[in-house]
Amino acid sequence: MRLGTILKLAAVGVLFLVVALVQVVKSIDVNAYRGLLAQAAKAATGRQATINGKLSLRVSLSPALVANDVVLANAAGGSRAEMVRIDHLEAEIGLLPLLAREVRVSRLTITGLDILLERDGAGRANWDFPAVADAFPPAREGVLAYTSVKISEVSVKGGEVHYRDEAAGRRETVRINQLAVDSDGWTSPLAVTLDGSWGGRHLDVSGMFGSPGDLTTPGKPTALKLRAVLAGLVVSVSGNLVLDRQRHPQFTAKLQAEASDLAESAKMAGISLPPMGAARVSLTAAGTVDAFSLSEIDLILGRRDAIAFTLKGSVKNALLAKGLDMAAVIDSDNLAAVNRMFTLSLPAVGPIRISGHVSDDDRGGWRLTDLKGVLGHGDISGEASLRRDAERLRIDSRLTSASFDLGEWFAARDEPARARPADGRLFPDDPLPFALLTAADGQLSWQIDHLLAEGLVADQVGIAVSLKEGRLAVTPEVKSLAGGHLSLALVVDANARPPAVSLTLAGERLGLGQALQAANLSQAAKGMPSDIKLSLKGGGGSIRALLARLNGDIVVTMGAGTLLLEQGDSAAVDLLSQLANWSKSGATEMLCMVSRFTVAEGLARSEALLLDTSLMTVGGRGSVNLANETLDLTLAPKPKDAALLSAALPLDIGGTLAHPVVAVDQGAIVRGVVTAVGAQGLGAAAPGNTDANSCIAALTATKKNGKKPGKAGD
Repeated sequence: MRLGTILKLAAVGVLFLVVALVQVVKSIDVNAYRGLLAQAAKAATGRQATINGKLSLRVSLSPALVANDVVLANAAGGSRAEMVRIDHLEAEIGLLPLLAREVRVSRLTITGLDILLERDGAGRANWDFPAVADAFPPAREGVLAYTSVKISEVSVKGGEVHYRDEAAGRRETVRINQLAVDSDGWTSPLAVTLDGSWGGRHLDVSGMFGSPGDLTTPGKPTALKLRAVLAGLVVSVSGNLVLDRQRHPQFTAKLQAEASDLAESAKMAGISLPPMGAARVSLTAAGTVDAFSLSEIDLILGRRDAIAFTLKGSVKNALLAKGLDMAAVIDSDNLAAVNRMFTLSLPAVGPIRISGHVSDDDRGGWRLTDLKGVLGHGDISGEASLRRDAERLRIDSRLTSASFDLGEWFAARDEPARARPADGRLFPDDPLPFALLTAADGQLSWQIDHLLAEGLVADQVGIAVSLKEGRLAVTPEVKSLAGGHLSLALVVDANARPPAVSLTLAGERLGLGQALQAANLSQAAKGMPSDIKLSLKGGGGSIRALLARLNGDIVVTMGAGTLLLEQGDSAAVDLLSQLANWSKSGATEMLCMVSRFTVAEGLARSEALLLDTSLMTVGGRGSVNLANETLDLTLAPKPKDAALLSAALPLDIGGTLAHPVVAVDQGAIVRGVVTAVGAQGLGAAAPGNTDANSCIAALTATKKNGKKPGKAGD
C-alpha cells in the first residue's frame, strides 16, 4: 500500500475518532452530574453547594461545562446565607483525557465572583471547614467516575472578596478586575496575575509558583516569587515552599516591603498608626505558619526630623517573641517634632540618639543592654530589663551619665497654662495617680557626674528609686551643690488609706546666693551658706489633702552674706527694703538667719524666726495654715542704731498663699514679737552685737521650751 493511501486512511481514522468522541460527549446528560458535583463540594467543605441556574455542555472540539448561579453555603450564623456566589462558570474540558477517566480542564473561567470571609463576635471564621471525606465519592450507577481532575488555567473576570471581623469592627473589600492563574501542565510552574483594587487604591499582583505537582508532593521544594504594588506600598516575596510528611507547609522566604506612608498603608489592614512617615523592611522568614523565625531583619521607620527607628537582627520564634537578638537605634533631631505625631507635649530637646541591644531571657522578660544615648546636651548609658513576676510587671535599670541637663527637659513649652482651681486656692485638689504605683514593681539606679538644672550644677549625683507592691522610695543624694551637700528621701505608700507620703531632706552649707544667681532667680544675694532640714509626713489623695494633714518640722539656718537692696528683683528683697525703709544704703550685710516651723495637721507655726543684718535685727512670729492656705505672720525690725527705733515699723503678712497682703502693723508693738522669738534670742541680737550666735541662741531657746504646736484651725 502506498504511503499516500496510508496517510489518507489515518486522517479518516482520526476524524472518525473525533466525531465519535463528540457524539459520546453529546450523549452525556450533564444534569446527572449535579448531585455528584454537590456531593464533591459537600465532602470537601462540609457545606452545601448548589447550582441554581442552568447546567449545560457546550459541544465543540474543546467542549465546556457551563453553570450559572453557583453558590456555596456560609457557616451557620453567618451574616448572609452564601459564602461564595458565582454568576457564571465555564470549564473547557479536553476530549482525549476523558478516555483515561481524567478530567483535564484547560481553562476555568469564572465571571461575577463574590466571596465573603468573616469572623463572628467569638472569633470563629467561616473559612474553618470541618474534617472532610474524599472529595470525589463513588459515582452512582450509570454515571462515569473519574480518577483525577487537573486544571491548567483559571481566570476570574469581575469579582469581589469581602472581609468582616465583628469583634474588631473591621470591613474590607478587594475588587477583582482580572485574575489569572496559568500553567502549561501539571509539572509546569504557575503564573499568577491580579488586577484590582483595595480600599479604593489600585492593586497589582504578579508572580510565579512551582508546578502544581511540586506543590502537592511532600518533600519536594517548590519556588515562589510574588510582587504586589498598592498605591504607596510595594511588597515582594521570594523563596520556596515544601510539604512535610504530614503535608504541612514549610517555607523559607525573603520579604521586602517599602511604604511611602506607613500610617496610610496600615489603614488597609485595619491598623491605626501615628503619621510616622516612610518605612522600609527586609527580612527572611522560615518555618511553618504556627512557628516561624525571622532573620536578617533590617527595618527603618520614620524620619530624623521627627523620630526614626532602626532595627536589625533576628527572632527565633516570631509569634511568641522568643529568641530576640536585635540592635535598636532611635534618632530625632528634636523631640518637639514628635508632638504632632503622638499628641504629646515633649520639650524641644535635641539631637536625640539612643542605641542598644534587645534580647529576651529564660524568665520570659526582655533586656536592653549596651544602652548608649545622646540626649540634647546630656548623655546616658547602662542597661534595663522588663519582665512579669507573679502577674506584675517589673522594670529594673542601671544608668550612668557624664552630664544631664534637667533644664532643657523642663523648659517652658508651647502649651496652655494650667488653670488655677476655681475656688482661688493655690494647691489643686485633683486626685493624684497613686493607683499607678500598684501597676508595676522595679528599681532604678542612676549615677550622674554633672546634673544641670536652670543654671545650677550638681556634681556626683546618685538617684535610687524602688517601687514594690505600691510602695515608692526615692532617695537622691548630691555630693556637691552650690558649695554644699544635699540628701533627700521621699516615701509614698499607695496602699495606705489615705495614701501616705513622707519627705526627709537634709542640706548642709548650701550657698544660697550662688544658687539664686545660678538659677537666675535673684542677683541680689551673695554668700549666705545655709543648712536646711525637713522632716514631714502627711496623708491624702491630692496635694491639698496631703498638706492639710501635714506633720513635722522645717528648720533653716543661714550664715553670713551680702544682700543688694537696690536690686529689688525678688519678693524677699522688697520685703526687707520695707522693713529697713529708713536706710539709704544700697546693700546690707547678712549676719545670720534662723527659721524653725513645726507643723501639726496642716498648721505650720513659727518656733523661731530671726534675721540679723548689719542694719537691723528682724524677729518674727505667726503661722501658715496649709489647710486653708491663710497667712498670719508678723515681722518686726529693730535697727542697730538706737536713734532709728521710732522709724522701724513691724509688718503684718496676711491674706492667702495665692494672694498675700503686706501691711504696716499700726500698733507697732515690738514687745509682742520679742516674746515670739524668745527674750534670750532677741537680747543676744541687741544693737551693736554682730555675732551670728544670736541666731543659734534663738534656735536653742525654742528647743529648750519644747512647745508643741496646735492644729490647723486652732
